[in-house]
Amino acid sequence: MNKITHTLTISAIAVLVLAGCSAAPVTETVTAPVETPTAETTPEPLTVDPEVEAVAAGDEVFLTETRIRIKSITNATDEQLISAGHKACELYAEGQTRMDMQLIEGEEPNGSGFYFDSIAIATWAAKAYCPEFDELA
Repeated sequence: MNKITHTLTISAIAVLVLAGCSAAPVTETVTAPVETPTAETTPEPLTVDPEVEAVAAGDEVFLTETRIRIKSITNATDEQLISAGHKACELYAEGQTRMDMQLIEGEEPNGSGFYFDSIAIATWAAKAYCPEFDELA
């Protein structure tokens, strides 16, 4: 095969390939069957777990109100305060009142012998976490 024939053959193949690439797009429309929801295929709606919502609301109220009232332990983390609040509920269950509680290690009593920050924590713990003891608080 001479050079001219070879070049013409390659050129012809290139033209055919390029012509195939520039063909008009297919405009065939395919429609998927529409599935009608049934009792079996309809998912249940999303709902908020009432227990999770109550705990989150309890934490928010407890932290907000307690932080307003504490004087000595302003550097306490949320987790530390929440833990102390749950400890207060345990102590209520054992029969203690908020005036008897010392929830913070090293907390000094005020002039009347009460632990001011512990009282604040215990008071709002009863309201947020253990309302059955709110009357005792």
